[in-house]
Amino acid sequence: MLIRLCVSDIVLIESAEVELGAGLSVLTGETGAGKSILLDALGLALGQRGDAALVRAGASKGSVTAFFSVPPGHAACKLASQSGIELEPGEPLILRRVQEKTGATRAFLNDQPVGVALLREIGESLVDVLGQHEVRGLLDPKRHRNALDTFGDLDKHIERTRAAFNPMRDFRTAIEARGGEGGGKLEAEIAELDAHLEELEKLAPVKGEEESLANERSLLMRAAEMGDELSAAAQALNDADEGLEARLGTLLRRLARLSTRMGEESRLEAAASALERALPEVSEARASMDSLLEALDADPERLEAAESRLFALRGLSRKHDVACDELPALQERLRERRDGLREALSREGTLQADYAAACKKYEQAADALSKARTDAAKRLDNAVASELKALRLAHIAFRTGVERIEANTSPEGRDKVGFEVAPESGETFGALGRIASGGELSRFMLALQAAIVGRKKSVETQGPVCLIFDEIDQGVGGAVADAVGARLQRLAQTAQVLVVTHAPQIAARATSHFLVSRSKPQSKSKSKSKTSSSDVAVAGISQLQADARQEEIARMLAGAVISTEARAAAARLLKENLGS
Repeated sequence: MLIRLCVSDIVLIESAEVELGAGLSVLTGETGAGKSILLDALGLALGQRGDAALVRAGASKGSVTAFFSVPPGHAACKLASQSGIELEPGEPLILRRVQEKTGATRAFLNDQPVGVALLREIGESLVDVLGQHEVRGLLDPKRHRNALDTFGDLDKHIERTRAAFNPMRDFRTAIEARGGEGGGKLEAEIAELDAHLEELEKLAPVKGEEESLANERSLLMRAAEMGDELSAAAQALNDADEGLEARLGTLLRRLARLSTRMGEESRLEAAASALERALPEVSEARASMDSLLEALDADPERLEAAESRLFALRGLSRKHDVACDELPALQERLRERRDGLREALSREGTLQADYAAACKKYEQAADALSKARTDAAKRLDNAVASELKALRLAHIAFRTGVERIEANTSPEGRDKVGFEVAPESGETFGALGRIASGGELSRFMLALQAAIVGRKKSVETQGPVCLIFDEIDQGVGGAVADAVGARLQRLAQTAQVLVVTHAPQIAARATSHFLVSRSKPQSKSKSKSKTSSSDVAVAGISQLQADARQEEIARMLAGAVISTEARAAAARLLKENLGS
């Protein structure tokens, strides 16, 4: 709830501090005293649009600070936490706004600078304002489902649905990570890997093979022009009579005979030794040339085969964007990936079964929640109709729509909830804003709040902690004003309620009564100097007790001249409503 409001230099308020408690608080005072200014100041702290005109004349800036006591887990606490502001147990949530005369504003949350948008979002979660010129809260369709759930006391249904949603979501995420529902993506990837592996296994690439094939291809392409020269060279070595090897052999035998004739001191041994070393080299050269000739002449289709394999290797290399020498390693990686996916697919059946079971459990919980909401909607329609009748708004028809949307799978179920009205009998239903009259709209929203929030035992952690009604009694009196007061009093048993009113029937029911008064400005100086702060009227606020409260209610009954009868009527009103 709002526990304190501090205002400095805002419009007519020079300085004011209001301590508020639980229950129903009323602000009263003569017309023009500045009652609504206090609400404008609170709106500034709640993040509403700033305006340089809000700064009191003669001041350079104004400020408003609002202190809230918020239940743990409330949406406002979560918003603050997301912004890095953690509240200690029992610590108030403090919203402060500074309005400069230049038009600029600054926002603070627990004395830490924040953006105005955050202040507004937190403010909207804490306070609902219903008045002649501003109505927020349940006019927002996004709040209708939570409001219906609050009225229907559907917390257990929602918890069961949330508890069923989480495992269903987790299984779904796991399935998608493995390739999608039914393993379709897994199977597709395995099939693709099988095709790649089939190509690689059929070709069976070997590291270093590309270079070998490229050299062989180059050699085979030049075979024709090399053949004749190579044959002639081989002939020179191979001819039995004229070949080099034969001639060297003959020469070596002659040197041996000469060496024998010349004796041991013959100088031919060096020459014979050199020939003996050359003869094996020549023999090896002859064998190499014979082998090369055999390679060139043995298989005429060898070039085609070499080219075909070389081009196949390079084609796979480009396809997989790796070097030819990396193809064997790629083959192994693809095989490991394929085998891993096959193992995952083998587990997919169990995962799918778990997911199907989780879906069934969620559907059962969501169906039960939808039915509970439909039942609660009927009760809410009847409750609002009863409230509208007492507030002389029986001509307005209200209904709660609960539409199940299959695609809307959420932790809160599948339902779309919307509140609708028909302003007059026979007219079509539409948004709540179709109620054109500001006074009727305020009373209608009171009826809706009284039906929803007023029947709860405690403040909903996601709902407003303070409800503000600005001159909700506009245009009504007597029995209707008394009915409005009764509903405000009942509503205040659940949430803090703050009312700006001219109706004594409402003021008499309040837990706390505040009077807003306006002092007359001092006489202006005859000089032509600029207006000073002392020349400006000032609004003040004070909490009334006992006799002072009775006197204010008497004024509200009688007007400027308070009679004995008015005082007696005020005393009677207070006595009748004491403890009611």
